[in-house]
Amino acid sequence: MVVRVPSDSDFTKTALWAMEEALRAPAIGLVCAEIEEMDLTASRRLQLAAETGAGLGLLLRPAPRISMETGLPPTASLSRWRI
Repeated sequence: MVVRVPSDSDFTKTALWAMEEALRAPAIGLVCAEIEEMDLTASRRLQLAAETGAGLGLLLRPAPRISMETGLPPTASLSRWRI
């Protein structure tokens, strides 16, 4: 299944909603999305949805701008990979 979010919508909000709903579905084993920015609450919701549906969620994000003071932005993911 492929979900395309219209560019005229609030892309991040709609994409996060679609990803969360798909992760909760036990029939879907993998959900992959490309989302540039999100907060800790949104990442926690995705992590809980993945646990509920027993699926895997992959979130593709651009490399964050890291400052010496703030470091990497917080996330609830179980692992981070930098490729």
